Amino acid sequence: MSGLAMNEIQKLAKGLDVSRDFGYSNVVGSAVVYFDWLLTLDAEIKLVWNAKGSKMKVLYLLTRYLPLVYSPLLLYYRFGNPTVSECTAVYRSIGILFTVAAICAALVVTLRTWAVWDLKKPMTYLLFGTYTVTSILILVLYIISWKYTSHSVISGLPLGCIPEFQSFYLPAGFVSEAAYDTLILLLMLVRGASLLL
Repeated sequence: MSGLAMNEIQKLAKGLDVSRDFGYSNVVGSAVVYFDWLLTLDAEIKLVWNAKGSKMKVLYLLTRYLPLVYSPLLLYYRFGNPTVSECTAVYRSIGILFTVAAICAALVVTLRTWAVWDLKKPMTYLLFGTYTVTSILILVLYIISWKYTSHSVISGLPLGCIPEFQSFYLPAGFVSEAAYDTLILLLMLVRGASLLL
């Protein structure tokens, strides 16, 4: 067996592993997103869309509906038969939509935490300063990761896109978001404990 054929076999094995490991979790995640949306649609219409005020509706719209938009793209990315250039375009589109939804969700929990802390001025600076820095950092790290992310496909098989990450930028973005979420959790715990004492 030639080195070229062995390379193709290894590439196929890697593609099958990626497809199996991540593909099923994407199907389950998409199903849960749509199922949740269907279960809560009547309450959403009653409580959100019929309520007064538009700023929170816009924030809700972005947080709630962007996952409904990128879920089909994610399934195509994982199970379709795209070209390499389509993989790159779909990956970037999903990533931008996911990042915007995550930043909007972070704003929701930031506003909630600020309200729990009685809108105090020091918390305003801490929360919104940290939120702004973290949001910009996440977006910048994701965009920088594009340069170091490539895709391959196995022609003729609907294995979707096989991403190849060659930097730490994308994981660093997720770590930044996790650190921010941890800060929010700690602030909520501290506030809750202070009210109990």
